[in-house]
Amino acid sequence: MTNDIIDGSAPGSGVYKPFKALWHLRDIGVLEDLETYNSPAWDRAHARVGNGDNRTRVAMIDTSVAAHHPNLEGAIAEDLGIDFFSSRLGIPGKTDSARLKKLVKDDKHPLPRHLPSGAKDLWDALVGSLKTILDSSPEETGFASEVQAATRPSFSAHGTAMAGLIGARPLSADASKIAKLTPDEAFETNLGFSYAGVDPFCEVVPISTNFDPEPEQLILTILYAVLIEAHVIVLARDFPTP
Repeated sequence: MTNDIIDGSAPGSGVYKPFKALWHLRDIGVLEDLETYNSPAWDRAHARVGNGDNRTRVAMIDTSVAAHHPNLEGAIAEDLGIDFFSSRLGIPGKTDSARLKKLVKDDKHPLPRHLPSGAKDLWDALVGSLKTILDSSPEETGFASEVQAATRPSFSAHGTAMAGLIGARPLSADASKIAKLTPDEAFETNLGFSYAGVDPFCEVVPISTNFDPEPEQLILTILYAVLIEAHVIVLARDFPTP
């Protein structure tokens, strides 16, 4: 802690100067300044979306995401999401997803050349399992038509925060509802903020794992990210050495 961020108090007091919530976007070069919020990067991202090009697809490997948080409306690609917590080879969030079916429709679907050959068995198992689930009815597979990866928003707190850092859509100040809440109320209440992620035009694909995944589960999540042609893979967690 340095004295320049202390607001008239001794180091360690926990009292800080006021700061804008998007300071980090200026520091990493996404915004030019925090007065006009001018951003050539956002302008380019918006132009790509406006021209019909695919938005940036971010595969986020985490426990889960509260997909319907106000700041994440339109950001979460639930039709490409998958849950590796409930099943070894994953259960798609939407088993009738047209986009996911298109990505795994090829009869052979070989292991991509840039992946190590040792991943072939897991790749084939993952693709084969997805084809079976997507080509069958829920009654045939025994899986529900939609997988709810989290029963409470509190379980998804970390993933929701990460998704917000990546692609939150800001609400207007008038639409934001800020209130003092108890911890339990905060977990159960979706509050929207005038806050933007690094790329508020991207789509975030939630890839859910358990709290302490085995190496195989992590490998499968990364293979799935490759399968869905993600532009960016985010693994914002730490793990013990296998």
